[in-house]
Amino acid sequence: DMAADVYIPLMIIHGTVDQRTPPEQAKRYVKALEKNNKYFKYVSVKDADHFTNTWTYDHKQLMYGSLLDFLENDCGKLSLQARAQAKASD
Repeated sequence: DMAADVYIPLMIIHGTVDQRTPPEQAKRYVKALEKNNKYFKYVSVKDADHFTNTWTYDHKQLMYGSLLDFLENDCGKLSLQARAQAKASD
């Protein structure tokens, strides 16, 4: 279970019509992260494919806005907590 080895905050961005990586694969990984009590954010981008060069302006607005929010609010302090959690489990 690769999700058990996650010790940093993760952001998962996935298009609902991704032909390269099926949405079901992302959903299975999200469930594994939840099962292992891992911190993550999941953003589902409606009607978006795998490659961002096919995304609309609205898709990109959602993705970049979510990414900036994640970096500003979730990465720093939570990364320190995740490192402490990793040391405690060693």
